[in-house]
Amino acid sequence: MARLLVFTLAPESEQRRRRLLPSAYANLERRLHRQGLEQALRAGLELGWEVSVCAPRPLSLPSTVAQRQQGAGLFGERLRRVVAQEESEGPASPVPLVIVGSDCPGLGRRHLNRAAIALAGDPSRVVIGPSSDGGFYLLAAAQPVSSLLASVVWRSRSTRASLVAACRAAGRPVVFLEPLADLDRPRDLDLVIATARRLSVAWRALTAAVAPILAARRAPCVLRVIGRPLFAPGEAHCGRAPPQPLGF
Repeated sequence: MARLLVFTLAPESEQRRRRLLPSAYANLERRLHRQGLEQALRAGLELGWEVSVCAPRPLSLPSTVAQRQQGAGLFGERLRRVVAQEESEGPASPVPLVIVGSDCPGLGRRHLNRAAIALAGDPSRVVIGPSSDGGFYLLAAAQPVSSLLASVVWRSRSTRASLVAACRAAGRPVVFLEPLADLDRPRDLDLVIATARRLSVAWRALTAAVAPILAARRAPCVLRVIGRPLFAPGEAHCGRAPPQPLGF
C-alpha cells in the first residue's frame, strides 16, 4: 500500500501555460491534458492506493480522490509545501508517498508498483522516474524528502541532477525507473506519436487524431506568383529537439 499524489495545474490551466496544438484544436488539446490526469489517477486507484490531487483549484474528480490546493508561489515552493503537508499528516508508520505529474503519456501502474517495491526493499531510498528533459515524472519516498527539495534547481536541465545530488548528500540511496517522455512542448507530440504502440488505447486514439494535424503543419504550401506555382518549404523537421524542462 502507498499514497499517490498527482501534482497538476489541471487540464485547462496546463493548456494556457503551454500550447501544444494550434488554437483551432483547443478541444483536442484539452483532451490530451485530461487524459494525462485521468491515466495517473487510474493507475493509483487500480492498485488500491490512497489517491489525492493537488491543483490550484478544486476539480471534478471521483469521490474516492482527495483534493488539496497548491496555494501561491513558484513551482518548487508549491511542491515542497504540499509534500511537507503530506508528510506531516500521513500515518504514523511509514507509508510510501509517490508523486507524479499529469503530463506523462507513458505512465502506468507498473511504474507506481515498481517504485513501491523499491521502497519496500529499503525505506531510506528515493525513487526517481527520469524524464528526457532533465527533470523527472515520478518521485517516491517512504521517509521525508521535503527538506531535500529546497536545493533542487527547478525548471532546468539540471533539475534531476540537483535532486540526486541532494539525496546523496543526505545519505539517501537513489533508484531510477525507466525514462519516460512528458508533454512540455509541441515537438514532444512527435515522440508520443512515434511510441504510441506502447501507450494505452485511449492515448493511441488521441495520437491518431493529432498525427494528421502535425503532418499538415509540416507540409509544404503552394503559392502563386504571377500565375505560376511556387513551392515554398514548410517548417523544417529534423527530429525532436530537447524541450525546455518544466520540473515534471
